[in-house]
Amino acid sequence: MDYKKSIMLIIFLLFISISFAATTLNFYDIITKETCVGCITDNKCLAYGIRSVSNNVPSYCDITGQTLGQKQISASCQNNYECLSNQCSNGVCIDIQKDIKETQGMLQTIMDWLKNLF
Repeated sequence: MDYKKSIMLIIFLLFISISFAATTLNFYDIITKETCVGCITDNKCLAYGIRSVSNNVPSYCDITGQTLGQKQISASCQNNYECLSNQCSNGVCIDIQKDIKETQGMLQTIMDWLKNLF
């Protein structure tokens, strides 16, 4: 008898949790500034730091709750997502690919010089 009661209780609790999940999802279909912790973009709630394209402009959700355009190389920044290059170093947007190519070119020059030496 206890076994049947346990099964019924489990089924009842599952039904309640599924019903609660469905109503929670419906609640968040209505996005307002009060329910969104981040930025409202195209009727969607984006978390802080999420990158997106808004009106063909690469953008990100700023901690202020505003969607801002990403920054060019040499612009001041605090987070990688603020930069078009996705690289913020020492408070400045940098082009890491350019730096890597320059370093590779310098290393290749050194290697060529050493090869000619021997």
